[in-house]
Amino acid sequence: MSIFINKLIKDSSKYYCRLKIGDSLIPYTRLRKFNVVDGDDDNYIALYNLITDKCEQVKITEIISYTIEKMKIIENIKHEDSFVKRCKFYYNKAKEKNITDDDFYKLLMNENIVVNDLQEAIYDFNFTIDNNDIINNVISQEKIDTVKEAFIGMITKAANDSKEELYELRKNCEDEEDKEDIDTIVEMFNDCIEEVDLEDVKTLTDLLECWPPLLMPAPDSVERLKNLSIVNPTNLSKLEEFKKIIDSINDKSILRDFIEILNKEKDSITTEVFNEYKAILDEKL
Repeated sequence: MSIFINKLIKDSSKYYCRLKIGDSLIPYTRLRKFNVVDGDDDNYIALYNLITDKCEQVKITEIISYTIEKMKIIENIKHEDSFVKRCKFYYNKAKEKNITDDDFYKLLMNENIVVNDLQEAIYDFNFTIDNNDIINNVISQEKIDTVKEAFIGMITKAANDSKEELYELRKNCEDEEDKEDIDTIVEMFNDCIEEVDLEDVKTLTDLLECWPPLLMPAPDSVERLKNLSIVNPTNLSKLEEFKKIIDSINDKSILRDFIEILNKEKDSITTEVFNEYKAILDEKL
């Protein structure tokens, strides 16, 4: 068994680890309390999936790398318990929509989505957008109607929440003039929903700009998308992006620093990934 897998077994026996499998980050562990039982096939490693609460045999060649959030054990468990709780909430909501586990991982556990805290945005959009829509800022013709429908649903919810607050305020009003003012504001919230015009919307940015001023501030999920800086119009892979960065560096001391960093992380990534990045650095040197 490789050094990488031996280290993963050791670390996951103490910590909650986030495994990168494909483009997804999935929290796993081998803590004793989860009764993880190894299988007979050396091509797989037994791990406890903290989202599905199931022990799984994970194919070793599918594991790209893993990370540990917080190196102190108590802090790690506390931090990751909060993360897992959120993931479980979205997982259960996805199951209610008959979304498969594979699609859930692609939608909600995508590395960019997790790292940039965009799970709530995917959920608020009723699972109609994905990482590609976000990083490319394009909504395909096949899904634009369902995305618009989800966006109107978000606006309607925000308006209804505001109206509920006004209804509660109205109950305590004794002055008829104050009640009339509240009724007028309620009508304004009704009108703002009807006045939203999405006809010319082509991109996610176009859509987000249609959030009604009357309902400002917009939900956190909308603001995160608007302020996002991970747009990647060239669709380069991470390896290609790394090569582009290295090609722009001519200072050999900086390149050696990169190699030193890579060597330090050698046990936390697969040999294949290590060799790919090392080859880029060696070629430049």
